[in-house]
Amino acid sequence: MTGFKAKAQRADVWLAAGMIAVSLAIRAHYAVTYQLNPDEGFHFLFAHQPTLWDVRLETVHPIHAYPPLYVFLLHFVLLFGNSELALRLPALLFGTVFLGMAYLWMRRLLGAAAALGALAVLAFSPAMVSPGYEVRNYALLLASVAVTLYGLERAFAEKSGRWMAVAMGSLYVAILTNYSAAWICAALGVYVGARALRGHLEGLKRQWMWYQAGALGIYAWLWATHLGSLMGSGTEAALHGFLKESYYWGYPDSPAAFAARQSVAVSEYLYGLRWAGMAGALLYVAGLAWLASGRDKTVRQPRWVCLLLGLPPMLGCLVGLMKLYPYGASRHAAIFLPFLAAGAGYGLSLIAGKRLWVVAAVAAALVPPWIVLAYRNAWYIPGEDETIAKMESAMAYVRSLPKGSAIFADHASLIELGYYLGRDAYSPYHGRGPGYVEFQYEGYRVVSMATAWEMDAKEFVPAFHELLRRYRLRPEEMWVFDYGIDNLARQLAVAYPSIQVKTHWFGRRTSVFQLSN
Repeated sequence: MTGFKAKAQRADVWLAAGMIAVSLAIRAHYAVTYQLNPDEGFHFLFAHQPTLWDVRLETVHPIHAYPPLYVFLLHFVLLFGNSELALRLPALLFGTVFLGMAYLWMRRLLGAAAALGALAVLAFSPAMVSPGYEVRNYALLLASVAVTLYGLERAFAEKSGRWMAVAMGSLYVAILTNYSAAWICAALGVYVGARALRGHLEGLKRQWMWYQAGALGIYAWLWATHLGSLMGSGTEAALHGFLKESYYWGYPDSPAAFAARQSVAVSEYLYGLRWAGMAGALLYVAGLAWLASGRDKTVRQPRWVCLLLGLPPMLGCLVGLMKLYPYGASRHAAIFLPFLAAGAGYGLSLIAGKRLWVVAAVAAALVPPWIVLAYRNAWYIPGEDETIAKMESAMAYVRSLPKGSAIFADHASLIELGYYLGRDAYSPYHGRGPGYVEFQYEGYRVVSMATAWEMDAKEFVPAFHELLRRYRLRPEEMWVFDYGIDNLARQLAVAYPSIQVKTHWFGRRTSVFQLSN
């Protein structure tokens, strides 16, 4: 029997390693095939500065919405290259670390069958694949949180100060990476505090208190140097704008309706499909209900596990109700997704009688069609119009324009030009006020309204005429580069049929055009 158990444990590890390897292959494919989106380009522009001090100035600009750690990391990555793959390598690495550490944490808490089911969700969810290769800080955030969770469980079980140090050091990394780590800090504060009151932290209480003081010190520094400037800024207003449904605005909505609707939306975001999101939410609720009952004798302290898996999403809902942080179907909910996956994996393992082979068979049967359907449905997974080859074709056309030409772009399009046309130039944001900004890229004058992320036709026309007046140009002397979901050239043709729009297309999202009356 012992030999059989050993083989089963090895099978579980090999199955998990196989899932992680396939996930890495999928993410690597996206990393080398698809262009940087504007959010990724933002991170590049902040990191691509001549000195560390210039990087620091960029990271405290109100337009930058994150703590500074990941941008400094990218600054050093740029010493080795600035290709899409070079910039995405850290995310590929951290995404893989996240999956491995999350599996070890869930296996320790819930058993091999539950951990394998949850890993299948995390490894192939469209919402988790994109952070696992994009030039953003979410992969590092998730990896550091996974190490924190695993380290805490080891510290509790072994009364180990060393594992407590590992856990809290990783939590500090998360704090310096993304402000959403605050909700994990709060959830873990409640969880660890409650367990400490029950005597589960003997010998580590003083150490834990010192680490909490350190975390508060980091947040005080972040508030003084950056976070405070975001309050009431355009960045906060933008979040309240395009993520309006992720905040509770009161009547006629009710708190209960908001909580139910947005919790389902977060689950749908994790799974990429409505029916899969509903099924995952039901498995999560069923799993937590069984843990709360305390009847599962194979899980150590199931009620504490229920508290740990339930607190972060509940806290996310609470801060959404308080309009402190968006709670809905966006990357801002990434910090809550591992807990939803863990609960759903546990719910699936209950149905499977905790038999590893049943969970593995279900994953083998459902994951391939889920990938096909969810990736096609998820707006945050790039399509064929967003390949590197398409963008390089657009840049080849731009480079064919006469040197010295003026090119107008909204903010998102400016960022694309900043990487694909001006990746060897420095493009500082600090010291630039609102309104028109100008950059020199390969001899071209690129001008943008930095306050407008993606312009619509009604915003564009007056801004374009004001630009012509300022630069004393005729319409045919100004080119427009546009990258966006609702392409500007199409909008102009519909809204202003009298204006002639001469457009060159590079997929459905990218165009270069001129206007004439």
